[in-house]
Amino acid sequence: MGSIIGTVNRVGKTTTKGNYQFRELVLNTKEQYPQILSVVFSNDKCTTLDQYKEGDHVEVQYNLRGREWTNPQGDVKVFNTIQAWKIHKQAEGVEAKEHAPDRADLPF
Repeated sequence: MGSIIGTVNRVGKTTTKGNYQFRELVLNTKEQYPQILSVVFSNDKCTTLDQYKEGDHVEVQYNLRGREWTNPQGDVKVFNTIQAWKIHKQAEGVEAKEHAPDRADLPF
């Protein structure tokens, strides 16, 4: 679990595949090396994005998801998704951050 603070670049439309719904939010982070990130809201969380628009400053809570896929040639690919579960507006000027352990806290 982590969080990202950034500016909304784009709010996508809800897409349905089978019983699964998802909606993409594209964020621009404001770090030393800014990133453009695609964050996915799914199912009942899709409507959460209705109140957000380009230029809004937000904090998004997320989980990282990954899965393997084997193509017809037998090559294994790994796909990662930033799966969001909460979003709220931030005041302008709040610095970008990502919740992660300090280097001193890492076991290696």
